[in-house]
Amino acid sequence: MIARDVRVNRDTIEVTLEDGRRVITPLAFYPTLLNATPAQRRNWEFWPGHTAVEWAEIGLELSVASIVEGRKEHVPPRGYHTRLRKWQRAQGMELPPGVTWDMVMKDPRRNW
Repeated sequence: MIARDVRVNRDTIEVTLEDGRRVITPLAFYPTLLNATPAQRRNWEFWPGHTAVEWAEIGLELSVASIVEGRKEHVPPRGYHTRLRKWQRAQGMELPPGVTWDMVMKDPRRNW
């Protein structure tokens, strides 16, 4: 699915599709966006091809298809990342200083 425009209001996100249809979804479906400031909500970009929307400042990416289908954002439970890091250390998966898992995920073939 391809989007033509995106508008984020106080309570909703509205996506206008290439064919003219408009899909309005409650921000409650996207807690990261709901908790963002109005300025952060306005600071979005389309991915190439207009198939996804990215809010880089708050680390959120939503595909147009997921918005249209009403899929909610998955937010890990509180403490998840701390428990994950402990488990990774216990498994000998500690990363070198200055390297984050985000860096590894973006370039997994690199020998960190």
